Amino acid sequence: MDWRIAFESTGLAGVQSAVRAGLGAAVLLPAQVEFGMAARGLPELPDVELGMVRRPGSEVDPLVDAGEELLKRLI
Repeated sequence: MDWRIAFESTGLAGVQSAVRAGLGAAVLLPAQVEFGMAARGLPELPDVELGMVRRPGSEVDPLVDAGEELLKRLI
């Protein structure tokens, strides 16, 4: 399958807008896929590895803990 980069964005809203406008496809988490966005006939995506590195002293930071737990639930 040939492809080219048609749009880049650092934000989810920009990517979703580009997909809605028909500029292409994007890899999104299920919770980020809006009605009508699902694509058919694309190849399976490979597994990816995610990591999180915490700065020293953040072991008891409730905000960092919440972010870590959210990531664990999403994957």
